[in-house]
Amino acid sequence: MKKITRFVAAALVAICLTSPASWAWLLQRPPSSPCLAGLGDRGVTYTFYWGVRAYDFAYALAGGQAFNIIRASDSVTCDLVYNGTGNLFALVTASCSGGGGANGQIPSTFCNGTTCKPVTIYQQRGGTACTGSTPCNFTQGTDASRFTLDFSCGKSPFCVKVTTGKSMATPSYTPPSAVATLNAVGQRNTSVSFVDWLRDVGLNNTVWAATTTGGWAASVNGQTLACNSPCAPETAFHAAVLTLDGANTAYTVDNTTVTVNRAGGTSASTIKIDMSTGTTVGWWMEASYIASTGQDATARAATITNQRECWAF
Repeated sequence: MKKITRFVAAALVAICLTSPASWAWLLQRPPSSPCLAGLGDRGVTYTFYWGVRAYDFAYALAGGQAFNIIRASDSVTCDLVYNGTGNLFALVTASCSGGGGANGQIPSTFCNGTTCKPVTIYQQRGGTACTGSTPCNFTQGTDASRFTLDFSCGKSPFCVKVTTGKSMATPSYTPPSAVATLNAVGQRNTSVSFVDWLRDVGLNNTVWAATTTGGWAASVNGQTLACNSPCAPETAFHAAVLTLDGANTAYTVDNTTVTVNRAGGTSASTIKIDMSTGTTVGWWMEASYIASTGQDATARAATITNQRECWAF
């Protein structure tokens, strides 16, 4: 028995020493969270994904891009890329302007003593482009209209702070059918009016939070679907999945489906995925978009469960 025990222990040590990919999942979690997998690791096929954490283990292990940011103090720009260990949250600077002297820093070090803003939030899913070969990245070319990085939100190395009059948008995208799913994770400040976490170009279909609905809500063809108890409390993070599927439309917040069988859905004409704000402050973590024949209840539950595990709410 002792020989067997020593053999197993030696084998485990050898695996940890020789195959970082086999144990890096242990590090895939923000503070106080049991997050062990990205959305892309849960068997749901997403068309687009953007976020502070990696889409899946493979994207993190490959050192994929998450953001391009600019530092206010000297206007140096850098990509934020995953550090190649498979950690879903371990971002470092890369491809920095000014000769690359700022490469290899964690975001809080790079931004210490100044303000950093996202210029681009990269679409991590790969595959489908927005228009032609143009990637479906969120961008904002005007500095005054950019969000900021907030290192004190407590849910990950940083959150994207959404403030009054700021927005980011993707290039135009034409979905293949009238069915789509919008999903987002964020937190709204209760003292302000509303924030659109993810919407199409006409504001017809939106995942949003507002004082008028007492918490998170959605719009389907302009009809408001309110999210009241048990998901009304704010100054807290929530996850929402809005599946537009005609008469089978469903809106789920934090594992609770608040509306089903609501007619409506996105048209197959051009839409724009857009984060926008009113007079508000909020904190955005991630969003996804699915252009497909719809998500069943199992897939919606997998999305919400994964996000609740990772963001610990």
